[in-house]
Parts: sequence; C-alpha cells; structure tokens
Amino acid sequence: MEDKKTPMYPYEICSLVRKKTFAVEAKFSQETEDHFLKVHNHFSRFCFTVIDNGKAAVSNVPLDILESLKIKSEELMRQSVVSKPVETGKTSPAYTFRFAGGNLKGKTPVEVLLENKEEGEDPFKKGKDILNKQYSWLKDSSEKNPKFAPANKKAMDAIVEAAKIPAEELESINVAEVATGSLVSLVEIKTRPLMNRPMVNGKNFVYEVFVTYEPGKNYPVNVTVKNFYAPVKKLENGMLNVVVSETDPATRITGSFDMTLEEWVHVVRVMDEVERGYYLTHAAAAFKMAETADKARRDASSAKAVVTTAE
Repeated sequence: MEDKKTPMYPYEICSLVRKKTFAVEAKFSQETEDHFLKVHNHFSRFCFTVIDNGKAAVSNVPLDILESLKIKSEELMRQSVVSKPVETGKTSPAYTFRFAGGNLKGKTPVEVLLENKEEGEDPFKKGKDILNKQYSWLKDSSEKNPKFAPANKKAMDAIVEAAKIPAEELESINVAEVATGSLVSLVEIKTRPLMNRPMVNGKNFVYEVFVTYEPGKNYPVNVTVKNFYAPVKKLENGMLNVVVSETDPATRITGSFDMTLEEWVHVVRVMDEVERGYYLTHAAAAFKMAETADKARRDASSAKAVVTTAE
C-alpha cells in the first residue's frame, strides 16, 4: 500500500494560478484561555501569498476587516453590473477636489465616504469620522503655518461640502464611476513586523499588503504583497516601530497579482464562508468551555462564602 502524500498547503482555501500565483490560507486557532465565546484567538488570520518569478511574498490579513471588505467588494460588483451612469456633472468640491497628501492622497471627499461605507444606522459614519479628523488636522496646520492656510482652506471647504450631501444622494452614487481615474483601496496594511521569525543581520521580517480596484481595466483588482527585513524598535508604550529607512534592500521581495472583479468577489466570499464555518464548528466547544469556567467560578465563590460564614 502506497504512503499518502503529505499535503503541502493544508490551510489553503483558494488560489488563482496564471504566470503568477495568488493564494489565500485560513490560519485559524481557537480561544482556549479566556473569552471563549470569541471562538477565534488573537493568532487567527488570513494569509495572502503572491508567487512571482519563483519568489513568494507573504502577509497576514486580520479577521476584523473581513466584514467591511465584503461590503465594499460586493458594492463594487453591484455597481459594475448595474452600470448606472451617475450625474456627476456636479461642480461641488466634494466631488472634484482631490487631497494632495497623506493617507487620503488622490481621493475626493465623496470617494472617502463611499470607500468606507459600512452597514448600520449611518453607513457613512466611518468616512465622516475620517474627514472630520482630516479637517481638524488641516485647521491646526493652518494655525501653526499660515502659509499653508490658502491650500488647506480648499480642502476644508471640500470636506464641509461633503458633509452637506444627503445620505440618499450618496447611496445612489456609482462608486466605480466616481472613482474613475483613481484607485479604490480595499486592503491597506503597512509595515507589520513578524517578531516570531528569525532575525537576519539584526533585522526583523516585515510585510505589507495592498488590494486596490482600478475601474476600466480588464483585470481591475490588484493584490501587492511586499516583504523586507528592517530594524524594529519597541517603544515605551509597547508599540513596535519599524525603521523603514534602515531596510536591507537585498531582502526586498514584491509580489503583484491582477485579477477580475468577479475573481476577487469570489475570493472574499470563500474567506467569509470559511470563517463562518470555523466559527460554527467550534462554537459548541466554546460554549462548553464558557459554561465549565463559569461553574468553576461560581463554585469557588460559594465555597469561599461558606468558609467566611463558618469563621
């Protein structure tokens, strides 16, 4: 009887193979120490890998972005199918002004609202919070550096105009068309170190992963994963700071993979189904652990009360 071949990718949930390869793994593990009903512990994550020219670039994607990722991806698909032209002959700076720098570089205030849409009573709250934070920063910058005030005022006016747009109008906007000529960011994870990997010349392994959607392309969704080694310093507050300026250039690996929007939506759907399946599979055990722990706590509390009374 022949020995069974040992599986090489036991956690892989989907992959796309052309001249390059893109693969997703579900590296999940159950919470068994405390807070059992969370089911997942803090090690649970998805892993994105892009293999390009025989070199693999790897990254982690946290579970907590899955829901918003699903909503944004499905909205892009819905808009691409409906293809309803939007009357954006709107001259408001909320639609026309593009931020010149920072995390919002190249985006209009309306794009910020649409790209951060979530489910809830106010689906645009996250986008509004981002714009409000930008407004506060611009105002502070103008006060500290008056020479920037004229340029900052244009950005601030655009944010104010965006705040006046009714939710109904935002809901009717075709995000794919509004974003024409600019990228829609779906995943953006920068400079995350993996401290459990062996160091190389005193430097730690660092990864970045970006997923963007650029309408008008045959393969509009791009996944880019970057790996490199750089020094990592632990700050007083416990946070880890990657010293990017001291990156070892010889260790840089970049993998980039383009796909259709249909392929990407399928990837996200599989991620969602696997996560839900894991949760349901382990929920019974989680409830059992929670009940056992709660009973032990109550028994210990009762025993302590009996001893106190006897004394």
